[in-house]
Amino acid sequence: MEDYDPSKHRAEIDKVFNDMMIFVKRYRGRVEEYIAFRKEMLEYLKQQKSAHPELQTFLADMENITSGLPSRVEKDVPDRVARLADQFRATLNSQDDTAKKARERINADIRGAGGYQDGIVNGCHKTANMLRYLAGIEGACNPKAIAVAQEIRLRARKILRNPVAHEFDEGRPW
Repeated sequence: MEDYDPSKHRAEIDKVFNDMMIFVKRYRGRVEEYIAFRKEMLEYLKQQKSAHPELQTFLADMENITSGLPSRVEKDVPDRVARLADQFRATLNSQDDTAKKARERINADIRGAGGYQDGIVNGCHKTANMLRYLAGIEGACNPKAIAVAQEIRLRARKILRNPVAHEFDEGRPW
């Protein structure tokens, strides 16, 4: 049986890397949407604390949860993945052990970068869901909080209804 020669599969490899770039750029964009949501929600909650001193505990809880969303992007994953893809492509013409080990390391680094972003988006989704859920409970239990709780729920639902759709088939989402 002949060893797998990645240099003969350059087109497939390029497609995989292009798909990965679509994935990491879209996820990066999604993280940035959550960052904007955090800023807007904290500003809204601050305004509501002034307008509704009787809701201080509830609003402080909402601020605490919202503060769990990222305020900035720690790593530039798309640039890192692009550099790693270039490094991988540079090893394709060699089948020696050094090149094979380099490809294995690069492959693991790319998966780790994608997983890092996926974890951030997942955490943001859970946080926004928690805001929506707890605001609903407060609105149901505290008649004074109904209007504010409904607004929090609407804002959280808006960010939650913008899912990541990064894979396309002939221009159509799957």
